[in-house]
Amino acid sequence: MLKFLIFIGSSLFIGIKGLNMCTSTDNLINYTYHGLRLVNHIIVRYLAVTFMTCGQNCLRRSACNSFNYNIQNGTCELNYVDVQMGISEAAAGYIVTDIQNWTQVRLLMN
Repeated sequence: MLKFLIFIGSSLFIGIKGLNMCTSTDNLINYTYHGLRLVNHIIVRYLAVTFMTCGQNCLRRSACNSFNYNIQNGTCELNYVDVQMGISEAAAGYIVTDIQNWTQVRLLMN
C-alpha cells in the first residue's frame, strides 16, 4: 500500500510499508509499475520482510533483472527478464521494478 507520494523539485519521495525511497522521478516512474507483476519469468518466490529486502536479494543474483513484490503479504518474486521484455499481468498489491536502476537509487530504512 502506497502511504504517501511527495514531489520535491525533480526528486520523488515515496513511503511504502516501512520503506522510504528517494530517487530521481525519471528512474522511479520509468521502471516501477504498481498493480502489475511479471509472470512466467520467475527464478524464485519467497516471503520477504520488506520491498528493500526483496531488491537486495535480486541484486545478489546475477540472473535477476527485475522483481515483483506484493506489498500486502510480502511475497517476493525474482525475475530473469526486465520489465520491458517480460510478460505482465494486472495484480492488485504488486509492484514490479527493474533492478538495473537500483544503483541510481538511494534507499533509506525507517
